[in-house]
Parts: sequence; structure tokens; C-alpha cells
Amino acid sequence: MKKVFLTLNCQGGLGNQLFQFIIGYILAKKNNINLRINIERYNSYHHQFELDRFPEVYKLKIPKIKNNNFFSKIYLYLSRKFHKILKISGIYKLINFFFFI
Repeated sequence: MKKVFLTLNCQGGLGNQLFQFIIGYILAKKNNINLRINIERYNSYHHQFELDRFPEVYKLKIPKIKNNNFFSKIYLYLSRKFHKILKISGIYKLINFFFFI
């Protein structure tokens, strides 16, 4: 029988990581499936993966994965470039103006 995983794509600082982990852990336990954490975004992100600092989380021995294949590297590269282009062009300001008036 194949193992079924809930893969948590963690990102952000410590607060975001805690929130994402708690929700993922609850969903995994509720549905009786295994949880794993994808930490590939921390290779090129200004935050670090910090959940291992907590002994309670570390004791759970949840596997951490990194998808270092060619397509995930291209996706990360393009998403960073696209974000930078949108930020420079002022599209975010335009979106905020129309949707968050």
C-alpha cells in the first residue's frame, strides 16, 4: 500500500511557520495521513526554517524534503523574477488601489 502524505509547503517567518505547521498537523491527524514539510523555498528566501528549534516539533521527526529538480528550480527562479517585475512596475499599488479602497 502506498503511503499518503500531506506535504506542507512552508514559507515565511517563525509565526507563519508555526501557523502552517499546526494547521497541517491537525489536518494530517484528522485524516489519518502522514505529514511532511517541503523546505525548498528556504534555499533562496531571506527567512530560515526555524521549526526545528522547538523540541516538541523536533521530537515528532516529521520528514523534511527539498525538491531540487530542474523544474522546481525554474519555478522558483521565475516566481522571484515575476514578483520583482510586479513590484517595480507598481502593479501591486494599482491592485491595492482598486481592491482595497
